[in-house]
Formats: sequence, structure tokens, C-alpha cells
Amino acid sequence: MFNASVTVGPALESWQLRGPVFVIGSILIFALLIRSAGLLVAGPLTMIVGAYASDEFRLKETLIFSVLMTAFCILLFKVMLKLPIPVIAFM
Repeated sequence: MFNASVTVGPALESWQLRGPVFVIGSILIFALLIRSAGLLVAGPLTMIVGAYASDEFRLKETLIFSVLMTAFCILLFKVMLKLPIPVIAFM
């Protein structure tokens, strides 16, 4: 016969929706803006919204990081790989 012993550990923490909501939101923002506004707008905005998923969000650090990463993405995808990604494309 099967005898399972049950151990009682610490209680599970409650789930927070902040992280998943902002990460999914940032993905949707990127998908909606990449063709209509270009990488120059969609990149930083995506990273800023995604950074709100953390409890340790700091605006100044996030702005610096998003600008540097967007410049790196433009250099990598547009210049080096020559992919047809719009850098800036307004309607």
C-alpha cells in the first residue's frame, strides 16, 4: 500500500499580476508600434513599459538603458545585418 508522508512547509506567497501584465503589455506595444512608428520609438517605449514589471524600477536608469539598447539594436539589425526594419516611420 502507498504511504505518503506530508510535510508542512512555509506558505506560498500570493501571486502578483504586475510582472506578467507589464511584460505582455510591452510585447503588445512593440508589435503595434514597430511598423507604424519604427524602432526608434518602439524600442525605448517597450523597454520602459517592461521595466515597470519590477518593483525596483528607476526612471533615469531605465531611460539610459533603453536609449543605449535601441542604438545597439539599430546598429545591429539595420546597419550590420541590413534587415528591412523601419528605424523611424510615421503615418
